[in-house]
Amino acid sequence: MWQGPPEDEIEEKVDRTFVLNYFNIGGRAEAIRLTFAAVEQDWMDVQWDMAPDFNHDNMVADREKNPDGYPYGQLPTLEVDGKLIAQSHAIERYLAEEFGLLGKNDVEAALIDAAGEHINDLFSSFFAIIFSGSDAEKFKKHYSEYLPGKLGPLENHVQQSGSGWIIGDRLSLADIQFYYYVQSCNHQAPLAGVLAKFPGLEALKAKFEAVPGIEKYLKARPHTWDQDMFQDVSADAAPERPEKFTLNYFDLRARAECARCILAAAQQEYQDNRWPIEAGTFKHDEMEADKKENPQNYPFGQLPVLDVDGTKIAQSHTIERYLAETLGFMGSNDIETALIDAAGEHARDIGDKWTTIIFSSSGDEEKGKPLRNITEVISRIRCKFSRIKFRVMVEMVI
Repeated sequence: MWQGPPEDEIEEKVDRTFVLNYFNIGGRAEAIRLTFAAVEQDWMDVQWDMAPDFNHDNMVADREKNPDGYPYGQLPTLEVDGKLIAQSHAIERYLAEEFGLLGKNDVEAALIDAAGEHINDLFSSFFAIIFSGSDAEKFKKHYSEYLPGKLGPLENHVQQSGSGWIIGDRLSLADIQFYYYVQSCNHQAPLAGVLAKFPGLEALKAKFEAVPGIEKYLKARPHTWDQDMFQDVSADAAPERPEKFTLNYFDLRARAECARCILAAAQQEYQDNRWPIEAGTFKHDEMEADKKENPQNYPFGQLPVLDVDGTKIAQSHTIERYLAETLGFMGSNDIETALIDAAGEHARDIGDKWTTIIFSSSGDEEKGKPLRNITEVISRIRCKFSRIKFRVMVEMVI
């Protein structure tokens, strides 16, 4: 359930008169509107006409007549009981302070402010590319390198807070600013793919939309032309995903189950070809016959093999790493990728130990020795298993 700012901090503000001056688009005023909506504070929303070519002659004419209404010659401005405040971020911070959206103490306030500045960097990077000619290669780098690295710290904040919010145990200005960024850019084709790698941030978006005042505001908010501005501008940066996956293995789990689980977790459709294999003897005559007729389908003479749009990839762990990278399960940067890979190798060690026990001969004193300690080994496996992240949990399902 949503926990907003303390009621006593809101009640003493409701009698104030707020007049927001901006254009009839989201732009630099939308985070301000979302702040009002989040705490269900009434405000007057004065919107000057702005055309898709950014023409706003009526506002310019008014500025010439009433320069005092534009402290820095631009919008937005917020009039509070007759006094004007300019600059969008200053307005956001002022309202956050007024409505108790800057945490419980000065330290939380500073952390929230820092997160907000971090989010502002996301906008700055995107618009720097826009205004330098919308270079496709720059966009690809933005989505493949810059953005994942920037979202990672925010994801960590959400996970560490334990509340589902970025900082602290309640809604703050940082959450509003993050949602403002996402809803401003959610029409960019690659953004959804990048966000999918950060479950905490995806959950935060849904959590914010469930705030009563926000839910009401979003339902009533009209669609404006600026929401479609950059719909195609970064389409070339969208990560390419293969059109067809075909996994070839036997009619059992074993060395293909991790790959199946990764595909399932990503909700990726695939063809699951399963050759029959005889229980107990492990005979697989049909597959052997096919291998003689079609050796090109068995790069190393064995299964599993993953067919990706006609290209054959062999070796189970290679297949797992390829799918994890392609489908977004290898972290947000090179360091996280290495840590995930290391954890996977750790789980592999556990699996190898288990396999050694299973295939040891009870008649051989040395090979059979682990069987007498099977309870202890299972206990250790469970202990280590509890420390391994999702990808490694998947790898353990064999």
